[in-house]
Amino acid sequence: MAYLIRFLSTPFIALAMTVSSYVEGSNDTSRIEYCKDCTNGVIKFHYLSEILESRQKIDIYLPKDYELGAENIRYPVIYTLDGWTLSELVGGVVRHLSQTASMPEAIVVSIDQNSAKGITPQLYNSRSGWSDNPKDKAFWSDENGAEEYLNFLKNELMPFIDQHYRTNDFKALIGMSPTASFAMHSLITQPELFDAHFMFAATDVIGMGYTPETTLIDSLVQTLSKRPEHKGFLYVASSMREAHKQPAQQNNSEALTDALKPFKNFKVKVEHIKNYGHYPMAVQGLLSGLDLIFPRAKFDSSTILNHMRENPQNGTVTQQLTQHYQELSEYIGFEIKPYSNLTRNANSLRSVTRMLRKEGRFDEAVELGELWVKQQPKSAYAHHKLSETYLAAGLYKAAKKQNLQSLSIAKANKDPNMAHYINQKLKIAKQLGTPVQATSNN
Repeated sequence: MAYLIRFLSTPFIALAMTVSSYVEGSNDTSRIEYCKDCTNGVIKFHYLSEILESRQKIDIYLPKDYELGAENIRYPVIYTLDGWTLSELVGGVVRHLSQTASMPEAIVVSIDQNSAKGITPQLYNSRSGWSDNPKDKAFWSDENGAEEYLNFLKNELMPFIDQHYRTNDFKALIGMSPTASFAMHSLITQPELFDAHFMFAATDVIGMGYTPETTLIDSLVQTLSKRPEHKGFLYVASSMREAHKQPAQQNNSEALTDALKPFKNFKVKVEHIKNYGHYPMAVQGLLSGLDLIFPRAKFDSSTILNHMRENPQNGTVTQQLTQHYQELSEYIGFEIKPYSNLTRNANSLRSVTRMLRKEGRFDEAVELGELWVKQQPKSAYAHHKLSETYLAAGLYKAAKKQNLQSLSIAKANKDPNMAHYINQKLKIAKQLGTPVQATSNN
């Protein structure tokens, strides 16, 4: 049975310890505190696969405040190969975009698969531009481990992720250079396994083929022809510098775009990125690929909540919000929830609830505050803010109930904001005319 090595089962508790260490320019380390386990939502472990008979290094990037969410708050998963160069990039960009109301929150699973050779399909250079002889084999495809690695993903790693984390059915796969051929092979042979495929440094790869006479483009067309209504996303890009050196890459780009035009439900984007080389192009490529799935024109919510608040003629904020996220969910194919609590961002339930409360629109503020608590029932802060809203609305008993809930959660988690919750308790007691002792634990 496959098992984990060094699985971090409590990634959300930061355990700090003071250690003696050299600090440049000073021998005093008394004021320096090093985090033993400050993961910031990143979990790292090794997965020992029975199928591969080897261990794979896995990094998991969870959405901010993941641990506070309700069971029905579930996330798409973005799997990226080549963790040695893409792990922090993909995890960081997805976290940044989701925390600035620019894309739905997602789980990122990065795999450092040790070697690209062990997972690539057997390919010929065909029309890749790598050699004048199409019968030459791709230099990194001397092993045909693609099927075995697909088996590992499908039957070991992906079920493990789905079992241990709150995932939905939407999955994306990212590969780069050699591993882009694996991503394309996955799409061709098992098109239902992933909903989206990103292939970086790969406009040459798509010109390779399973035979010297064909290309991966030809094979993909054959697959999609058997399922013309198939829905999916394919993003392929390379460095413009490399495309100038290998004109075949531009030819492949045009061939892929033209070949997939008949498949209306299958969205594709192919491009060459200026000013960046083979590996750095992945930074711009990732942004462009995510925009293919979550187009900014639809998913950028950086102003949406304020707009709803300022236009009550269109309905209550809750009504407008429900309609907006229902439309987004129908577009992408999985349920998307409003952002609960974004840092320094007006487009979250926390911020809009506060603004509605200041405007005296208490019914709407209560609705959104209750929605926030429903989405993050384990958040002491969410319960505290709902208590504040109830108190402002004159609903003192309801305010007391939420305050008690915030105190209970805060005490269990040794919340540093406990003093605020205790102060709220005193305010409520004053309104109810109930005497109370202000202690640190009550």
